[in-house]
Amino acid sequence: MPEETASWNFEAASESSGTILAGSIWTLRSYRGHYDLWTVALVPGTAITASFGYGWMSGKAGNYYSESYRIDGSAISFAPGYRTDILFTEPAGMMEQEEQYFMLLEHVTGYRLGEESLVLTDGEDHPLLLYTGAE
Repeated sequence: MPEETASWNFEAASESSGTILAGSIWTLRSYRGHYDLWTVALVPGTAITASFGYGWMSGKAGNYYSESYRIDGSAISFAPGYRTDILFTEPAGMMEQEEQYFMLLEHVTGYRLGEESLVLTDGEDHPLLLYTGAE
């Protein structure tokens, strides 16, 4: 499966104030898998959200979470904040998906912002997390 970003039109963000994402709400559509660069669709019946404020991001990935973030040009970094700790047994794969999501957030170093999409990338500009505007 090819990387999904090929059909999306992105430009690297260039604002350094950190306000470029503030007030935006996103829904994760796919993410980087464990062993390669291919994207993985979310477990059916699940959703992962990300709402950006001024210097913080919160959402739900099964459990609720909040992370602080910092933007410098097209670079972005996250620092873990809090997470609720509820064990979900259904749907199958939900907890593994949540673990992968939080692991990928730790490796994010950049972002690309489109009109209706956001891609968080690694140090080689490979997409890790692919979002679209919340519905």
